[in-house]
Amino acid sequence: MAKKKSVPRRQQAQVKREKKFIDMPKEKFIKICIIAAVVIVLVVAVFLTKPLWDGRLPVQDGVVATEADNWLIVNKGTPQRPAYHKLGSVGDVEGYTRAKDTSMVTDANTAGQAFTPSDENSKIKGAHVMTGNGAYDELAANMQGNFARFFANCTTTEVEDLDLEGKKAKRIGYSYSVENQPETDEAGNALPATTTYERGEYVYIKAGKGRCIFLWVTSSGPEEAALATQEEIAAEALKIASAVTVD
Repeated sequence: MAKKKSVPRRQQAQVKREKKFIDMPKEKFIKICIIAAVVIVLVVAVFLTKPLWDGRLPVQDGVVATEADNWLIVNKGTPQRPAYHKLGSVGDVEGYTRAKDTSMVTDANTAGQAFTPSDENSKIKGAHVMTGNGAYDELAANMQGNFARFFANCTTTEVEDLDLEGKKAKRIGYSYSVENQPETDEAGNALPATTTYERGEYVYIKAGKGRCIFLWVTSSGPEEAALATQEEIAAEALKIASAVTVD
């Protein structure tokens, strides 16, 4: 007598699943399809309308629309698909002239603000305010490491906490010198080597999750004794940081 052919368990399970699907009530099947369609529509709607509710600024002809020239803007998207957001703004500071500055960025929509001393004889060379793609405390720590990496004779202060009228911030001061490349006169004779000295101060201000507004103030020249002191630079940095408003 021939043995009854057995069916593998995996195949039995598959048959049961197919049978269960076929035996599903028509009303239940329609309800599942409707729910799936609604979910898909909602997902597509959220994706398409995100630019309208996530706070990004409108862009026209590649230029972001702002209500004032002192807004500090960051791109939370990508260069190919930008999403510009306002992190804050910076006002005028006594003793300085303020102007929009694109020299430090590759995207003009994220331009910073440059501060030039009104006094031509000021020991302060200038200051800049910009937005940063990174947490304020992490960027401050990274900057300290960068100074040590790129300038062998650079000295920095410790990264210190600041409370700018409720705004969390970090500060770090630095000082270094660089020997300039030798130059020659019109006759081709080598000129004496020169050195440029620089002191400065960075301030990083928290501006939302993973973002910040940062500024730096510098004093530089061929004579170290002629530079502003670290304390004088820190005072100017605090004065400019006080003019920053975080949204």
